[in-house]
Amino acid sequence: AWDAALNFEDTEVIVFACGGRYDRERALFYKGVLEKAVAKGIVVLTSTSNSNGVDSQNEVELPCSLANGLPGVLCVAATVTTEPMVLAADASKLASFGVPATDVVYPTRKYDGNHWVYRKNWGSSAAAAAAAGIVVLIKSFKNFRPQEIERILLNSTKGRVRTKAGDEMSYGVLRPDAAINQAIAEASWARVN
Repeated sequence: AWDAALNFEDTEVIVFACGGRYDRERALFYKGVLEKAVAKGIVVLTSTSNSNGVDSQNEVELPCSLANGLPGVLCVAATVTTEPMVLAADASKLASFGVPATDVVYPTRKYDGNHWVYRKNWGSSAAAAAAAGIVVLIKSFKNFRPQEIERILLNSTKGRVRTKAGDEMSYGVLRPDAAINQAIAEASWARVN
């Protein structure tokens, strides 16, 4: 799947909304494909674990645990929709930022004869998908490099996300309006110069 995504000429964003256990061999594989993606100008969004197993193997799932060391790769944590500063799952220390994603409605592949069936779910996969939508919108203003997208998104976070127990993380929750406004300003400035 990585090869296919990397070989399409018009791939601009990859959402890898799943994770797995950390081991050296897998870490080297992910590091290689993530670096290749960013070198091709592709922004990569990964997701955290949906586990509450704090300080466990869930904290270092791949590829999320590599995101902070690879510019242009971001790891997204789900926060509670009604309380956006609170994590939906506590094993999210290595995320880049949080996105509300506990009341997500999505289409299924089922059709009941009259309409498509929708389901409700929650989690970091939905948060990563929502963040990808913001990235695509940002890229519609200007073909920003992955590192520029990362800077715009990280500069557009608010506060500090915390666990349900109150432990504060080192990142905030993404403010899509701020990210879009910053991208528009930078794209406009680039056209003037």
